[in-house]
Amino acid sequence: MVLILALLVVLLGVSGFFGLKLYSEAKQVKAHEEQAMQLLGGVTDLSNLDNLDTVSQQISQAKTETAAANEIAHGTLWNIASKAPVYGGDITTVQGMTSVGDSLVSDSVPQFMDVLSTLKSAQLSSGDGQLNLQPILEAQKNIATANQSLQQQVQKYQQLPKAHIGMVKNAYAAGNTQLTKMADKVNQLSGTFQILPDFLGSDQPRTYALMAMTTSEERSSGGLIGSVGVVTTDNGKINIGDFRSNGEYIPYGAGDPTGDEQRIFRQWGPLNMSFDIRDLAVYPDTSRSAEGMRAIWQRTPWGSNTQLDGVLMVDPVFLQELTKISGNVTIPDGTVLTGDNTAEFLLNKVYVDYPVSMQDALFAQVAEQTVGSMFSNVDLTKLTKVAQLMGSMAEGRHFSMYAFDETAEKPLVMQALLHRLRAVKSIRRWECM
Repeated sequence: MVLILALLVVLLGVSGFFGLKLYSEAKQVKAHEEQAMQLLGGVTDLSNLDNLDTVSQQISQAKTETAAANEIAHGTLWNIASKAPVYGGDITTVQGMTSVGDSLVSDSVPQFMDVLSTLKSAQLSSGDGQLNLQPILEAQKNIATANQSLQQQVQKYQQLPKAHIGMVKNAYAAGNTQLTKMADKVNQLSGTFQILPDFLGSDQPRTYALMAMTTSEERSSGGLIGSVGVVTTDNGKINIGDFRSNGEYIPYGAGDPTGDEQRIFRQWGPLNMSFDIRDLAVYPDTSRSAEGMRAIWQRTPWGSNTQLDGVLMVDPVFLQELTKISGNVTIPDGTVLTGDNTAEFLLNKVYVDYPVSMQDALFAQVAEQTVGSMFSNVDLTKLTKVAQLMGSMAEGRHFSMYAFDETAEKPLVMQALLHRLRAVKSIRRWECM
């Protein structure tokens, strides 16, 4: 670092005094930025929002640090140094880093924290397992605005010139890691708050097929469908109806595969998929699994007169993680399934220790209890955990959601986990990509 700064001094034709001053100020900028990033750690850890006031205080302290770093990095000496060949780009990068950091803690992050503070003080539970959707509806616009601002700043950071100096490279990489993590968390919550009211029937009751997958028999977008339950949502309340085994659906045919899908997944082999209810997760695109489910649903006596608004596809890993949030499940023989043993039980022990006639019923019981209580007795901490879980599980294809809505045209955005919540004109869908 000293040799490179000495080179800058020669290139700029300035005295050694200014070279030493630049080096001293570079160390000050580094110290301020590191302290700011440490203080911002609370924003990326949203597992416990009881300390929201403390996080807000830390953001205020971080603002002092970023402002100091930004002021130093945009001084006259730095502006001159940024014009130097090759290594002047490193100065420009540091200036960009300090500028982005200051904008984040002065504008984007406080906007986000204001939304969380409002939701924390709101009454999110209406009792009887019902989520009060009104505070979320009111927060949608503000959190979307905060998220857009934050994503733009992080993108600006990532487009800064590539550094040559080791110290700058390391500082940039550390900052990028933390900012990306924070951006993912905020984007995750923003996406959830945009779609959650519609999913939970804020405007009208909704009916979804809850497709329980076992990854013991893998498929492109999950696993073999063992049973299907009915999920109805109405103004923030979830009800789980009866589960039916795949055997009850098989007589009603296949999910209307296209000619190309027939050739790829059946004729050309070696998969030889049936396209009936068991194999609907064969499609890499969740939308096709949902369309196949709807086609079969409409042929059944129980579904022919009920509009299907979408599907949820879940596997044992998702149910295990949801158990950590919603609480343990006790099956009829007294076995307690927890956030540590649920996946192992549903993927292995249920096949070893229980007869075939009980296997689908046990899976259905776990799915019914965990999904049914996702939004029971909810506060901001639980809501945030559910949002983060849906995102991370979708990224790993342990959870997918697709909603049919021919009238909806508003774009939905979610980064990270889902990696993106795609917007389409005629159909609104939530799926893992």
